[in-house]
Amino acid sequence: MSNQIDERIKIAKNFKSPYNWEGNPLEKREKTLRRAGFLDYGFVMILLSVLIVASAMSAFKIDPFISKWHNAGLLVLMTMAFSIRAPFSYIELMLHQHINKIKTLEIEFDEKLNAEFENIVARFNKRKKYIYLTGIPLILIGIAAFLQVFDENPYWTKFPPLVLVISLYLIARINYDILKLKRILGRVINAI
Repeated sequence: MSNQIDERIKIAKNFKSPYNWEGNPLEKREKTLRRAGFLDYGFVMILLSVLIVASAMSAFKIDPFISKWHNAGLLVLMTMAFSIRAPFSYIELMLHQHINKIKTLEIEFDEKLNAEFENIVARFNKRKKYIYLTGIPLILIGIAAFLQVFDENPYWTKFPPLVLVISLYLIARINYDILKLKRILGRVINAI
């Protein structure tokens, strides 16, 4: 294994997992990450897509969706709860798969690739930034949705535009992070 590959593996292992893996064997981690990665990315994308359609239709006052928005509190609450951690389990799974692909390689590549990779992993480790950007709107929407589940929110009809904007932002941010990481990981594989 070359020094560059060894350094890249160390960088990938510096990713702060959303899970506590102490005492779990690597095989169990991979299995758990596959399930969590599906929930973290696939299921959240489906929920956000449904929520975007529902909130857009309700915001633009399209008849069948206006009455259905009244019952969408649980959907909104579930989507926002799952979206808080997205896409970090999927990112961790991608990093584990990348380590498995490159650990036996003997190649040399440009050092800029590792520097760029280190920057993106460091950015993913700063999760507080994500909480600051989406935290307050998510908390507001979460409380409103929770109250709506019990039919205690008289202002629920005012929330579709906010839910639409936050949902669009979340789907764009999650996909941007995934695509950027895939591009960076693919550069080393393409160098082979």
